[in-house]
Amino acid sequence: MCSNGIRYAASPEGALRWAPPQAPVPPPGVVVASAPGNACPQGSGTQSEDCLFLNVYIPASAAPNSRLPVFYWIHGGSLTSGTGAEYDASEMVAEHNIIVVTINYRLGALGWLVEPGLTATAASTFEAVGDAGNYGLMDQQFGMQWVQANIAGFGGDVGKVTIGGESAGGLSVSSDLASTNTAQGLFRGAIIESGGYMLHDVPSQQAYLATYGAAFDTALGCTQPADADCLRSQSVAQILKAQGVFGANGISPDFGTRILPQGLQTAFSSGAFNHVPVLQGSNANEGRLFEPDYIPLAASAATRRCPPAARPIMTWPMPTPTAPRRRAPARRSPVPTRRRSTCSSANWAPRPRPNTPAVGAALAAVYALSNFPDSLSRRQCAECGRGAGPDLHGRGLCLQRLRLECRSGTLGAGLRL
Repeated sequence: MCSNGIRYAASPEGALRWAPPQAPVPPPGVVVASAPGNACPQGSGTQSEDCLFLNVYIPASAAPNSRLPVFYWIHGGSLTSGTGAEYDASEMVAEHNIIVVTINYRLGALGWLVEPGLTATAASTFEAVGDAGNYGLMDQQFGMQWVQANIAGFGGDVGKVTIGGESAGGLSVSSDLASTNTAQGLFRGAIIESGGYMLHDVPSQQAYLATYGAAFDTALGCTQPADADCLRSQSVAQILKAQGVFGANGISPDFGTRILPQGLQTAFSSGAFNHVPVLQGSNANEGRLFEPDYIPLAASAATRRCPPAARPIMTWPMPTPTAPRRRAPARRSPVPTRRRSTCSSANWAPRPRPNTPAVGAALAAVYALSNFPDSLSRRQCAECGRGAGPDLHGRGLCLQRLRLECRSGTLGAGLRL
C-alpha cells in the first residue's frame, strides 16, 4: 500500500521562496492520498513550487502498533532534478516488512542558492543570522521531523529510522551526517549509494556566494539592495534559465552555516558528525557514467599507484582517437605513456566540463577507476564506428576509451580505461 502526495511543508512560494520550510496549514476534511504531488521545478515537467510532498509505502500487514523499521529515501539527480515518486518501493516493503518514505525537496537555485540579499535576518531552527543556501537540505530534515511526528500512525518505529540516498541523495546523506546542530536524533543509521563525492569540495558559504551570487543576480537583472525582492518576483522559468551560471555541477550544499557547520572532510576527520552506523557503496566502474563530458581520465588515480619516476601525464582536452596503426614492440621504461583505442571518428571530440577553471586530476579522481574491463576489440570498435557502441554509454564512451599505464610494471593492467 502507498499513501502518495502527503504534504509535509507549506508551498515555498512568494515570501517563502529561499526561506526555511514551514509547517503546512491542515486541510479541511479528509485528504485522499492517491497521487504523487508535484515534482519540484527542474528542466522538464511541472514547474510548480508547491512541491514539498512525500510518499509512504506500507506493507499490507502494518498496524499502528507494528513498530516497523523505516527507510527514508532521498533521491538523486545532481540536486537539480528528480522526485521521490520515481522510486517504487512496493517490492522492498513487501519483501522486507518495512516502511519506506520517499520525498521531494527543492532543487537547483531554488533549493541551494547563496545570494547576499537572501541571508537570514533572524535565527530559526535551521539558520543563524547571516546564513544562506541549503534550503533543499532543510526540506530533507523537515521531512525527517514529519516522520518522527507521524510515522507511528502508519505502523513505523521512530527509533528505527534509517536515511539513504543515491548520487546527490548520497551527498545529501553525508551532509545530514555532518549536520550536528539540526539533524541529531532524526535517524539511527545512514546508507550512501554512489554518493562519496564532494567530500573535499563542498564550498563555504562565502566561496559559494563569491562564485555564483553576483552572476545569478546579473543573469536576472537584479541589483542590490533590492535583490531579494527582485529575485522573488522572477518566474520559475526565469530562475531555471538563470541557473545556467552554475554550469553542470555548481549546485551544491555550502558549509559555515547552522545546518552544515563544517565541510564534509573536516567534519568526518575531526569526529564532528552524527555517529550512527553507515553503509556506503558504489558500482564498479560507475565513474564511466561521466566520461568524457564531465570527468576526464584520472591521472591522480594512477599517480597514487605509480612511483614518482613513473607519474602519468594527462592533457585536456584530449586528442581525438586516430585510425588503427601498427605499434612497435613496447620497451620497458619508467616514462608513462598514453595509448589510444582503435576507434576513430572525424567529427567527435571530448568537451571540457562547463564552468570549471581547471579540469584535471583532483576532479577526475572523485570516482575510483579500478577493475575496468579489457580494452575494446576490433569488432567492438567497428560497431562503435557504426554508432552501435557495445556498452550503455554508446559511441562517445567507445571512442573515448583510452589506456593509461605505467610501463614500470607497478600499474600494469590494473588501470584500463
